[in-house]
Amino acid sequence: MSNVYSAGNMFQGCSSIKNIQFINFHPTECGSIFQGCNSLNSVSQFDTFNVTDFLWCFGECRNLTTIPQLNT
Repeated sequence: MSNVYSAGNMFQGCSSIKNIQFINFHPTECGSIFQGCNSLNSVSQFDTFNVTDFLWCFGECRNLTTIPQLNT
């Protein structure tokens, strides 16, 4: 996923995803990336240094217990 820059809406509404582990992921936009992922409970660390949009990034993720440290 090293060539993905706009990750907005990427997993939006994917209700069966429980965890995400990113490798070599450096997006610049993450708006609504996980919005509505109701089963999601953890997201691994990923490079957020250049991200400019986090709007609704984790919106409606009711089971999310672990999020990565966001370097903004």
